[in-house]
Amino acid sequence: MNMLSQPLVSVVCTTYNHELYIRECLDGFVMQRTNFPIEIIVHDDASTDSTAAIVKEYEKKHPHLFNNIYRTENWYSQGKDILGYLFTQKARGKYIALCEGDDYWTDPLKLQKQVFFLEVNVDYALVYTGVQKVNSNSEPMVRNMLKSVSGNITKYFFTQGNPVVTATVCFRSKYLLGYGEEIKKIPFGLKMGDLPLWIYISLHGKFKYIEDKTTSYRILSESASHSKSKERVTSFIANTRDILLYFNNQYEIGIPESVICKKYYGTLIRNMASFGRKDFILSYFDGVKYYPSLLLNWKLLLLFFIRIILGKKC
Repeated sequence: MNMLSQPLVSVVCTTYNHELYIRECLDGFVMQRTNFPIEIIVHDDASTDSTAAIVKEYEKKHPHLFNNIYRTENWYSQGKDILGYLFTQKARGKYIALCEGDDYWTDPLKLQKQVFFLEVNVDYALVYTGVQKVNSNSEPMVRNMLKSVSGNITKYFFTQGNPVVTATVCFRSKYLLGYGEEIKKIPFGLKMGDLPLWIYISLHGKFKYIEDKTTSYRILSESASHSKSKERVTSFIANTRDILLYFNNQYEIGIPESVICKKYYGTLIRNMASFGRKDFILSYFDGVKYYPSLLLNWKLLLLFFIRIILGKKC
């Protein structure tokens, strides 16, 4: 595996203060066994710990692989489009693979399997794989993931949820310029970089799910999608709803708005079960007020019993 003048795959990694995890992440990159050239682009967003120093160690050992960026000022806090910059200004590959600095690949053939499939199946735009959830100590966690699907899955995002774990993907880079123009039209800020990208790509090609678990996805107490802050959680869920409503309207996908909003309340109720009783009750009855059929959702009824009757956070 080496990086020639034109890599077939660009591995894009964003990292900030991941000194406890970045070695596992980088090890997953350099162990990849491929019969094609790759490049690895690590964007360190002005980390204040030793993350950048560790990345530089790997760059020194594998100078033919790495093409890194070390920021002196934090781009995220300035609201700059980090992925947009990396996608359009740095990545050169026909395919893009993503992995944040706290996640890591466990299968040395991950990229080989994904690229082989995409090269043969031109009607597919993205390949994603099975994943193992782990905690901060890299210990496996027994938690259910969404059912994974293949084919034309655009409507699945609106009716079932997002089955794609970012660290598992490999997709065709040719869609990125169009996506960059699309998100400029969105009249609100994005609190996530994955869901709108997956929806956009799914509009242009099919997705393939490979069952092999190639990746460990780390669940931390504080991240973009997981937080101990009620405000951050509710804002993230509302942003998901707004993204779905935008694409549904923009591309006339045909999902009833009520389906999207009902799903929003279901997600909100499930998340509020880990906060105060009052927060849970308000979200539960607010959802039921607008969508009475939520009363028939046995999972939400079970949450109600556990949170209100037993008084336990979920």
